[in-house]
Amino acid sequence: MNEKSPLQLLREKADKQCESYFKKLETERDEIKRAKLEFQILKKRLQIVLTEIKNLSDSKWDEYVNELFEPIVEQSKQISDKVDTLMLKTSTSAKDYEKYQKLKNISKKANQELFEVFDSISLSKKQLERFLIFIYRQMIVTDVLWTQNNLEFYEFTEAVNMSQRRFGFDHNWLVCLSLIQLHENLIKKKIVDLGGDIKEDESIRSLISKLTRLIKENEKREVSFALLLSNGVKTARDTMSHEGFKHSISKKDLGNVWHEILELEVTLYPHNNT
Repeated sequence: MNEKSPLQLLREKADKQCESYFKKLETERDEIKRAKLEFQILKKRLQIVLTEIKNLSDSKWDEYVNELFEPIVEQSKQISDKVDTLMLKTSTSAKDYEKYQKLKNISKKANQELFEVFDSISLSKKQLERFLIFIYRQMIVTDVLWTQNNLEFYEFTEAVNMSQRRFGFDHNWLVCLSLIQLHENLIKKKIVDLGGDIKEDESIRSLISKLTRLIKENEKREVSFALLLSNGVKTARDTMSHEGFKHSISKKDLGNVWHEILELEVTLYPHNNT
């Protein structure tokens, strides 16, 4: 039989000592009482964790930390790969992507050196206490900023909830609607920039035809109709304009539309796309 890890043993002990709270939480329906119970559980588990990790040997401590953060480490690698792919796809030049990679390496090196600083300093009990207080207060600051961020995006979050509730779609569906409007307004703004006029209820095809003519006349360059209304955007417009509530939008679909809109911006403003 395999020996249980320090993390497993600690979680089992915490669960056992919080068992009475969990039982109360299962049957409690009052939100205020539930919130109080949840805080009591959090406080009790924190006391248990701090007491238990104090008695771990160095090897058991390393084992505990590695197992505790292993899922996050794996997830961070996956996220990093996705960011790399996204930056490669959206960079306007090889130079831009090279700059991103250099900044990423600087950040990685800085994080490693910060860990080395902690490893090289033997902190006294008082220093550790101060450091823990500092970390805890940083967590409070992070929580406040998270709440502020939620307030900033409150309407969008509620709109996503409504989309999920009424259509069964996630945020990708809602963002796609916004991107379609962004695409159309980029075209309209360029027409106005070049001295053109926009008719009420003018179709997107009419707007693009007008824009290609204005660019040729004013900027002495050719821009194809197909480039201004690319496949991803066209498909999204056709899908969302006619009973869009019947059609879900995947992350891949959204990525294609966004990439094409980025290319549109560069096409419309080749010397001013920052």
